[in-house]
Amino acid sequence: MNQTSLTAVPSFDQLVSNPGLVATLPPETAQTFLIGIASIHPVLLQRALMGPGTQPAGPPERFLTVAQVVAQYGVSEQWLYRHKRQLPHSQPSRKVLLFSEDKLRKWFANKKTG
Repeated sequence: MNQTSLTAVPSFDQLVSNPGLVATLPPETAQTFLIGIASIHPVLLQRALMGPGTQPAGPPERFLTVAQVVAQYGVSEQWLYRHKRQLPHSQPSRKVLLFSEDKLRKWFANKKTG
């Protein structure tokens, strides 16, 4: 049994309260946290910029990871990175690339009909 399986992973609340705990995370867990945070970042930012009592116009935008886009649309990771400038995407950090699910669906639909 390795050391990481014996160590409990801190919760998000614990990490926010004590950022030093991030140093104890296994790299794979840190990546999982980072991707999760990056996927909700645009929605959190939009909500934070709304005035008090303001309700969102519709459901929050959903973002897909590179792996999800590859699985859903049958393209390769290399193709995504080569074409990211033409695709609707968000890149909250150098290591995280996210795609708006609705905008990407529309982009692929337009390419099939165009």
